[in-house]
Amino acid sequence: MSEFTSFEYVNLNEIDPNQESIPAGMYTYKILKAEHKSGVSKTKQDANGQAAQYEFISVALAIQDDPKYSGRRLWESFFPNSYGMKALRRIMDSTGVQQAPGQPLDEWLTELSLQQPTFKAPLNNEPDLNRDGTVRVYAADGVTAARKNSINAFNIVPA
Repeated sequence: MSEFTSFEYVNLNEIDPNQESIPAGMYTYKILKAEHKSGVSKTKQDANGQAAQYEFISVALAIQDDPKYSGRRLWESFFPNSYGMKALRRIMDSTGVQQAPGQPLDEWLTELSLQQPTFKAPLNNEPDLNRDGTVRVYAADGVTAARKNSINAFNIVPA
């Protein structure tokens, strides 16, 4: 499918509704935006019986320097746990955008968004699972197994 520059003359009947997942492999990513967000759990409750709130770091990425997938975007979420903190540290070390001593994390995330540095990491391509562990299928045909992409944050390296 070619890139569109306008909505004029678009015939949606000619558009394949399925998104091709990106094959597993090593890619270079540009950080487009990094921000601290919060959400409300659909399954967990707090001590008062209310929907539990949670926070996370959302990082929007674009693949760079790939003949077929340059420009494709991915969104990674990092939670306040050991894995999430180590992943953010690896991003800091590989991009060279350092958090200054005493600098609030939100300010560092803003700096990442402004500088839009790059890093390399392997991309995983795995079946997309429903909450019950079954493989999600594409709604368009109801048969084709959906796949999801995510970076392997244990292997983030400088670009």
